[in-house]
Amino acid sequence: MALPGTVLIGTYTGGDGPAGESRGIYAADWDGGTGTLGAPRLFAEIENPSFLALNPSRPLLYAASETGRFQGKDSGAVAVVRLDGDGPAVEPPVSSQGTHPCHVTVDPSGEFLVVSNYGSGTVAVFPLEDGRPADAVVLCLEGRGPDPERQAGPHAHSTFFDPTGERFYVQDLGTDRIWGFVLARADRTVRPLDPPYCQMTAGSGPRHLAFHPREPRAYVINELDNTVTAMNWDRDTGVLVPFQTVNSLPESVKVVSYCADIRVSPDGAYLYGSNRGHDSIAVWRIDPGQGRLALIQHISSGGGHPRNFTISPDGRWLLCANMDGDNIVVFRRDPGNGLLERTSAVPAPRPVCLLFHAALRGKPGDERS
Repeated sequence: MALPGTVLIGTYTGGDGPAGESRGIYAADWDGGTGTLGAPRLFAEIENPSFLALNPSRPLLYAASETGRFQGKDSGAVAVVRLDGDGPAVEPPVSSQGTHPCHVTVDPSGEFLVVSNYGSGTVAVFPLEDGRPADAVVLCLEGRGPDPERQAGPHAHSTFFDPTGERFYVQDLGTDRIWGFVLARADRTVRPLDPPYCQMTAGSGPRHLAFHPREPRAYVINELDNTVTAMNWDRDTGVLVPFQTVNSLPESVKVVSYCADIRVSPDGAYLYGSNRGHDSIAVWRIDPGQGRLALIQHISSGGGHPRNFTISPDGRWLLCANMDGDNIVVFRRDPGNGLLERTSAVPAPRPVCLLFHAALRGKPGDERS
């Protein structure tokens, strides 16, 4: 029987949609047995907490506060929320060391926080001292892509650690590159891989990455050309080598759309990606021997602009955050064939990130129904 839990919801603050104005991070009760998501309640007041990450070894939550100005300077912010008291405690934010941070991740040891600054194209690697970000190593990406509006310079969109936990990869939408780095914990330094990046298709705009849970492969969703690229990953060197690219939209669709998020199912058998504009989730079967992708489903996301989604730890459910739809849609996932079936929708103000966690307490009496 699935234990009760909580879904944490990152949002863009403000808005006047059907779910009302967003004020920060929300939390909703989750019943994994029935797939029931409760009404979101305000959990922590933070400006534009557009991406969330939990520390794996401490009761701490980090949020990218996606802004262009912080304390009078051209910078975004990183918020730290302590979860070990009677309720969440928001600590003073720190500079993200770049503008418009859109992604945060914590290394598997819980000792480093990595922030992707989309606006400035920089990546900040923060050592964590008692869970708080200390002096950062700032990585400045270089280059440009063929799209003069979206790729005039680097735009770090996300960072993910590989299964070893010793290397991380930055998806740079602006340069069509996936940059690889090695994290040296002992002396708190970062060095580039050799070669330093994997060059993707010109104009593709890599956005998010997902590693296979067992096989030496990774999958990248490309925002600008609506594709997904499958890559072999060398565990010894960290080198990524693309071997297949597939469309994320149906062949017959002629609509302005941009890919967003990507996830591999916990069993490693299926891959999921979201399309903003077409407003759908695409499902592929992963060949267990070669890792190649075969499309098996497109299903409506149930709302506009499905920016982020997540799969429950047991693999039975998929939850999708529809930013423009002001809702979170719950899908039942069939473990046998990977297909999705919509079961319910819950109003939520401008949701853009979803994160499963154990049961948490928040501010009472502030529910969105």
